[in-house]
Amino acid sequence: MTWTDGIPVLLTLPLFAAGAALIAVAVHALVRPLVPVETLREQHDIVAALLSVVGVLYSVVLGFLVGTVWTSFEAAQQNADQEIRFVAVAVEYAKGLPEPARSRIQQLLAQYAVEVRDNEWKMLRHGEADPRALDFLDRATRVLLVFTPPRGTDSVSALKEQAIATAAISDLRSVAVDRVQRVTDSRQRLPSIVFEALILGAVFVMSFVLFFGTKRAWIQLCTTALLAGCIGLFFGVIVDLNSPYGGPVRVSPDSWTAVIDAGRLRDLAK
Repeated sequence: MTWTDGIPVLLTLPLFAAGAALIAVAVHALVRPLVPVETLREQHDIVAALLSVVGVLYSVVLGFLVGTVWTSFEAAQQNADQEIRFVAVAVEYAKGLPEPARSRIQQLLAQYAVEVRDNEWKMLRHGEADPRALDFLDRATRVLLVFTPPRGTDSVSALKEQAIATAAISDLRSVAVDRVQRVTDSRQRLPSIVFEALILGAVFVMSFVLFFGTKRAWIQLCTTALLAGCIGLFFGVIVDLNSPYGGPVRVSPDSWTAVIDAGRLRDLAK
């Protein structure tokens, strides 16, 4: 969970951009009167050359981190979607098993899906796992592991049922793997030193702006605001996507809802 968690998604990026712009303009407005514009103009060529080097270096790092957090966010979403697909397949496999194993497995898997979506998803904001959900999954796995075809079942049907149970066990193993990855994703963050470097880098880049001078102060302050706003905008993207389950932009449980509704798992979970 991040400090931006309670802010609406559509407001976070404008707030980052506006905040960075206001701070930069305030500092520039205080510093500008200290040095005559004519003195600053004499250094424009040197400052512009240095700013182009530092600015490009910073923009490359900033763009790389935006790509990194976006890739991690997409991977977390795909993993969560894949987990519920394996659950849905295991529920379908259970239909080929005899009673009472069929109903028991379907009920436990339905309870797992509903528990994850309705309760564990909220806990993931804090990097926590729901022990009840894990218990449902473990119990379903144990039912399959001890499953044997009922007495009196012909050999062909027995082989078929055993094959179905084996396939379902394989899917539940995949669910367990994806579940571990999902919980791990909820706890992953960029190291704090990365944000420290980004903030210091932004300060260095914006410091070069102070060495430029124009006759009209409002033009200079507007350019300062635009540059700082762009940096703040992309910095906000990194912050928003840094926590896949706890930030303003979160991994969606829509695929879980679709499977639960399509398979009527809520009714099976009763």
